[in-house]
Amino acid sequence: MLKLIITDVGGVLIKTDEAIVKCIETVFQANNIAVGSRDKLLSVFGTSIFDYIKNYLPAGYEDKSDFCYQEFKKLYPSQVKHLMTVFPQVNETLSQIKKQGINICVLSCMMKNEVEANLSLLDFKDFDIIFSLEDYGDKRPLPNGLQMIMKQLGIAPDQTIYIGDTVNDIQMAKNAGVVSVAVKTGAQSNEQLIQANPDYLLDHFYQLTEVLNKLNNINNT
Repeated sequence: MLKLIITDVGGVLIKTDEAIVKCIETVFQANNIAVGSRDKLLSVFGTSIFDYIKNYLPAGYEDKSDFCYQEFKKLYPSQVKHLMTVFPQVNETLSQIKKQGINICVLSCMMKNEVEANLSLLDFKDFDIIFSLEDYGDKRPLPNGLQMIMKQLGIAPDQTIYIGDTVNDIQMAKNAGVVSVAVKTGAQSNEQLIQANPDYLLDHFYQLTEVLNKLNNINNT
């Protein structure tokens, strides 16, 4: 019987990719830095904002990573909230899952204040644990964050689902031994997600209830 859902925030519950990229590009423009490879940027989605910036800087500007990250934090998310939207039926789906007695936790690769600002857009507030990058430290696809949450709640990997939107998310779930679910609502392409081979690939977060029903029916037979 599934007992725990651990979910990413950006790209899964809330559309954040446009806001993040806009912030980074605004910082670059203000400091006369041309943007680098967008493919390199998207390839590290699911790791950390610092890594996004580091990979988006053009050649010769590698030493600007720290400075640009500090400037990014001045803008995000307050200056780009108008670009952030909650995906369809997220609040209703979270509430429905919670009513089934399933624990719901957040594991985000953003810093604590950024996670709190993102989650403030949701009507649903009944998360059991909220982990930011500051809480678990290791970058994805290392499974430390997932393992810490499961240990804190006393729930086994085979009773846990992680849902994310990137290749790194999928690999992290596999490394932790939990059910890996990916949604197509993030910034990475469907082809990249398919190649990463999650246990389930969904169009939208609200389809997670179908996965829960299927897995619970399997476990009950």
